[in-house]
Amino acid sequence: MERHDLAYAKPLNDPTLLIKITGRNNVGRSFPGDEVCIQILSREPQVQGGERVTGKVVGLMRRDEEQCTFICKMEGLDQLVTPVKNDMTRIRIIQTKPDKIEIRRKDQFNSQLWVKDKFVGKAGDQLLVVKVLKWEKHCSHPLGVVTKVLSCEDYLYEMFQILSKKAGIKDTPASSFQPREDMEDDKKREDFRKDITFTIDSKGTQDLDDAISLTDNGETYVIAVHITDVASYISKDSDEDTLAKQKGRTFYPPPEIQAETSFMFSRKLSSEYLSLLPNKDRKTISLLAVVNKVTNTIVSSRFTLSLISSDRQLSYAEADRIIQERCLDNSGPLCFSSVEDCVATAYCFTEVHRKYRLDGGWSSGQWTKQSRAHCMVEELMNLYNSAVAEELISADLTRDLTPLRCHQEPDLEELEEFKMKYSDLLPLSPYLSHICEVEEFQEVEESNEVWTEEEEEEEEENKKRKTLKKKNNKKKKLKAFKTMTHHLLSLHLYYKK
Repeated sequence: MERHDLAYAKPLNDPTLLIKITGRNNVGRSFPGDEVCIQILSREPQVQGGERVTGKVVGLMRRDEEQCTFICKMEGLDQLVTPVKNDMTRIRIIQTKPDKIEIRRKDQFNSQLWVKDKFVGKAGDQLLVVKVLKWEKHCSHPLGVVTKVLSCEDYLYEMFQILSKKAGIKDTPASSFQPREDMEDDKKREDFRKDITFTIDSKGTQDLDDAISLTDNGETYVIAVHITDVASYISKDSDEDTLAKQKGRTFYPPPEIQAETSFMFSRKLSSEYLSLLPNKDRKTISLLAVVNKVTNTIVSSRFTLSLISSDRQLSYAEADRIIQERCLDNSGPLCFSSVEDCVATAYCFTEVHRKYRLDGGWSSGQWTKQSRAHCMVEELMNLYNSAVAEELISADLTRDLTPLRCHQEPDLEELEEFKMKYSDLLPLSPYLSHICEVEEFQEVEESNEVWTEEEEEEEEENKKRKTLKKKNNKKKKLKAFKTMTHHLLSLHLYYKK
């Protein structure tokens, strides 16, 4: 659900189909995450292929009780609270005192009964944990009870606990891990330990899973992106493999929360085998791209099993300083004698590659407010992931087993609304000015009509009012332009597929 009156449903037997449900009546009394029965209202073929399907919720199949708890805020309405996430409608809470918040708890003898626990005074920055009890058909809002009052700090901790539970996060158990050994696999690995290699990540990061190296080859150079070969260390369905499946990622709590990082792998496994720490031999899967020195374009590329040893662990801030110092003047020859030289050369390559990939539409990625080092790493990861996708879908064994992420085409109705809303600003976009076919103003032929003095004065006043109105709207348009850039990104990504 995107809003309480806008949702999308995916059939259980066809998760690629998206059914759009609009309007409060069609969404009904659904909650985010519900399994529901949908009545198809329309199927419209689309010009780009596929069809646009709309539907209506006609029944509830299954609802997880944990989905019925929401964190809400009070906004001046006595008994209505608004969920922090806007994918849920407002909730009517039980409240017997106008100046107090009534906290309720489950009765110890009857789990279906919620009894009064205590009253808490109202404050401006409070957040409420609300449990929805029911939603009667004749009621416009569901009925709930407040089970807890949170401060902003408590809210962050509560969200951390919720995310931890959903992600299956728990303390990493002590592991007597033994790496798998494959002598035949090790013989196939190319040795890159003599090449200048570095990692770039956030300061203090302990799990380093990607590294970059560069090698001078005369008229060309090789830029290599190395990713930790986890499968070379961990056996399928082992304890470490099972634990990693449950977590899915390393979970870093927000700095405001006093909680420890929950790592996807045990510390011993990561520090001794997986993390690409400086001066440690590590097994990786590497993408080698041969680059023309003159044009900074890729001549050829291939994947290989590899063995590397990182020379230095850089933070984004350190890499940014190197880029600032060495990349302002691109007139000099490319150098490969130090880590600093290789960082500068890698950045020059990614800047050219990004412009080529996006057909010159964006300069260097700075529109995302990312640092240059972030943009460089992001571009190299895009290069690696794209090459992996090409490799997998070109092989008979993996072609039908490879999930690819594709941007969904824009909704035509929403696109029309977007065009109308930002019609004054769309001509500023080098892409959307022609994609959205913004009409240009046509000049009006001058009239030979003679005006009286009163009509001229009235026309002059009208011009002054229009000028004043334009000045007053200037700030609004600038604000709207900032909002529009988010939509530009989504549409830009789709049309550049």
